[in-house]
Amino acid sequence: MKALLIAPYSGMAEVSKQLDLPPDVKMDVTVANLEEGADFARQTILEEYDIIISRGGTALAIEQVASLPVIHIQISGYDMLRVFTLIKNIGKKVALVGFASVTQGAATLCNILEYDIEVKTIANRTEVKPLLESLKEAGYESIIGDVVTVQAAESMGLHGVLITSGKEALIQAIEEGRRAFQLSKKVRHNYDIFH
Repeated sequence: MKALLIAPYSGMAEVSKQLDLPPDVKMDVTVANLEEGADFARQTILEEYDIIISRGGTALAIEQVASLPVIHIQISGYDMLRVFTLIKNIGKKVALVGFASVTQGAATLCNILEYDIEVKTIANRTEVKPLLESLKEAGYESIIGDVVTVQAAESMGLHGVLITSGKEALIQAIEEGRRAFQLSKKVRHNYDIFH
């Protein structure tokens, strides 16, 4: 299987280089966020790949333009715990802003760990800036989120904390990609037989 990882931030590309890939998996990596990722997928000769792997809004944008299966890198509990450990003793008002795929699990973890973090869910990236402005007015100083959220927060003078994906999340996405690839191979084989 040949995969294309479109990483929304450079740290993810660096983590991917440290992975021990199974012998049947080859993976090319590029860094591109949101529409830039979709543009890259649109301009790349995708016939040489079997799947595309990406995360969050970038994966959603790629799905709109790519004919290949797009495997989403899930934000794991480990990823959230790493972020919460970083901000645990920050002593400032902290909010987490993100899409439902991030905020649902984060809200549960905040409750379990009894962290006082305001969790805000967005449905579209256009909601980020107005939401951050209202959080800033309410006295929030640190914002946890994805690349777009953190960049917007920092441009407004807030402290941004990026939710990064660890090796575990990347390995899980690669395994999911392998299963999808094997399933599509079987379907194509059965189609050829019936044809």
